[in-house]
Amino acid sequence: YWIFYFLKKLWNNADTVIAVSDYVRLWAENHLLIPKEKIKVINHGIIFKNKIIKKQYNNKLPIILGSLARFEERKGFKKLVKIIEITIKKIPNIELHLTGDNPFGYKEEIELLIEKRNLSKNIFLYDFEKDINKFFNKIDIYLYASSAEGFGLSLIEALSFDLPIICFDIAPLNKIVKNNENGLLIKPFDLNAFSKSLIYLVKNKQAYINLSQNNSKEVKQKYSLEKMVFETDNLYQNHLL
Repeated sequence: YWIFYFLKKLWNNADTVIAVSDYVRLWAENHLLIPKEKIKVINHGIIFKNKIIKKQYNNKLPIILGSLARFEERKGFKKLVKIIEITIKKIPNIELHLTGDNPFGYKEEIELLIEKRNLSKNIFLYDFEKDINKFFNKIDIYLYASSAEGFGLSLIEALSFDLPIICFDIAPLNKIVKNNENGLLIKPFDLNAFSKSLIYLVKNKQAYINLSQNNSKEVKQKYSLEKMVFETDNLYQNHLL
C-alpha cells in the first residue's frame, strides 16, 4: 500500500477521487486525509456472462467449492486449506478449486502446504482463468477467506452466477454478502465456524436453494458495468460544465 501514500499529493490535487466502496472512501479520508467532499463512491461493475444449466445440487456428488483471487497471503488461501482439512472429517466428498494470478510465487507455498496436509485429492490449484464463465459454472459454493479487501469483485461475479457465498464478516464484503440472504458471514477469523457453516450448507439443500435465489437480479441492479460507466460519465460531465 506504500504506493497510495506516494500518490497522496496527486489525489489531494484532484477535483474528485473515485473510491470503489464506502470502505475505501473511509480509508482515504482517515489515512490519506482526503476531504470527504472530494470523494465519490462508484462501485465496480461487471459484464454478465451467460450461465449454463448446472448439475442439480446433490450432496452425493462431489461438491465443488471455488475461490478466485490473486495468490497472496491476505487472500486467505492458507485459511481455506485449513478449513477443508477440518471439513473433510465430516464431509470427505468435496473439492476446492483455487484459481488466480501468481505474481509473487505464493501459489507454490500453497501447493507445498496442500501436499503436507495430504489434501491433494481435495484441493486443486489452477492458473488464472480468463474465462470466468467456465470457472463459476462448475462451482456449487463460493468460498472467500480474505482478511482485507477494497471491494470484493469476485463476490459480485459469484453472485451473478447464483452461487451462495461463505466469507468472513468484514467490510466491505459484508456490504455485498448479506447473512442468510445470499450467503453466510463468519466471525473473523474463526476457521471452525467457517467449516461448520460449510457443512451446514452442503447438507441442507433447502438452505442452499434459498441463498441462491435472486442473487443475479440484485447484482445486475447494483453492480452492472453499465451503471458504473453511467455514474463515471456523469461525474466527468459535471466537471466539464
